Amino acid sequence: MSLRARIAALLGRTQPAPPDLDPEGLSPDPAVHREYLRRSLDENLEETARAEGFGPAERAAWLAEHMELYVSRCVGFAAMPQVGGDAVRDSSLLGMVEIGTEALRRELDASPPPPAGEAAWRAFLAQLAATRDGADFEPLAAAARELRAALGGTDPFAQALA
Repeated sequence: MSLRARIAALLGRTQPAPPDLDPEGLSPDPAVHREYLRRSLDENLEETARAEGFGPAERAAWLAEHMELYVSRCVGFAAMPQVGGDAVRDSSLLGMVEIGTEALRRELDASPPPPAGEAAWRAFLAQLAATRDGADFEPLAAAARELRAALGGTDPFAQALA
């Protein structure tokens, strides 16, 4: 059962989707779905960067903040016995972290971070690979926090509490 199906069942939403669409009206083709998510992130980044007047460093920080949020969601769902880490690894939730990683790689290639940011970036990439290979999600969350801080991002959880 997919992560989406498990979560829907937990929330009491077991209504089947039409056969050619998933429950959110998206294509069930993983490549089409991934491209939709990538395009959505890129458009959101561009819109926010224009509205806020972001330069390269702020763009990278924004992406790191959002990746930290997605990683924290992975941690939460992986900890649920009804869902588990394997389902999260095979979900678009971890796929979104990977898409964010690709976007952040483009930003950092265009405008390299300071040495602390570069070290945090390498540590995050190593932990993402380890998580993809079966490691727990908590170390990935710690690496995402360190990366966000090293790139000058604000704590997205502190903002929510303020």
